[in-house]
Amino acid sequence: MPMFYVIALSRWSLALVFAVAVAGKFRSRAGFAASVRDMVGVTDRAAGRLAVASIGAEALAAILLLIPATGRVGAALAGVLLLSFTLLILRLILRRETVACSCFGASTEPAGWLQVGRNTFLLALAVLSGLAWSPNGMRSGLVTVAFAAVAVATVVASLDDVVFLLSPAESRRQPLTGVGR
Repeated sequence: MPMFYVIALSRWSLALVFAVAVAGKFRSRAGFAASVRDMVGVTDRAAGRLAVASIGAEALAAILLLIPATGRVGAALAGVLLLSFTLLILRLILRRETVACSCFGASTEPAGWLQVGRNTFLLALAVLSGLAWSPNGMRSGLVTVAFAAVAVATVVASLDDVVFLLSPAESRRQPLTGVGR
């Protein structure tokens, strides 16, 4: 597979993941702001502002990733966002704090190692997305790459649910209640 297709797949997958995250957070803005408050430990007002900034930055990253001329800037923004989110989750894990992960909107699943792994994968996509974009007549495989990007984004966005469904019932964590709701 020529590197152009790898870069295209990375950019489009990442853009779709951010688009899904933006839609979920926008749909449950109050819940997302409450989750930000609980994760960061700020006032409701500051959490609301951080939530809006996060949603805006993620939307901007998604848009920039889709435009060939701005894809590298979008990749850098996506990388900064993902690194920030990952460090925040690691801080929660190290402090043994249990806070709902609202990465894709309202959720009762606590942030943990699964989200760190997912974000590490997405960081790798951001690095690949930052490579130079040079199509040079390689457009014929882009439809296949687009379908693959949708598949990658679907798996990433629903990873928590897939792991929950595949885990034995007795080992499933109890959902969080009252956090960010």
